[in-house]
Order: sequence, then C-alpha cells, then structure tokens
Amino acid sequence: MLELVGDETDLVDISESELLGSEIQLTDAKVMLKWATGRNGGGWRDLKLVMNISNGDSKAAKR
Repeated sequence: MLELVGDETDLVDISESELLGSEIQLTDAKVMLKWATGRNGGGWRDLKLVMNISNGDSKAAKR
C-alpha cells in the first residue's frame, strides 16, 4: 500500500488513472505501520509506504 500525504492543493491535483501503471520514485518514502482491522478489533499488523508529495524531492508522483 502506498499512502500519499501533503498539502490539500497537491493532493487534489493527483489523478488515480494517471498513477496506474506509471513508475513512482520511492526514494523519500517511509515504511510505517498500518492499522489492520480484524476479529479482535484490529491492531498494527501490516506495513505501508508513506510518501509526502508536497516536499520538493517527491514531486515525481504528481504527473
């Protein structure tokens, strides 16, 4: 799972159809815990990549 975070204006410009099938540079992405809901209420069991698209180096995700 890839989670994109950043300023609202940057996130609004992203189109899911433009991202599908394209290459995204994950140089600045961070591995973080992901909450997974389960039978016992859930817990931090999965991992996700989080990428901030509002900083200068990660603008490659904004095609």
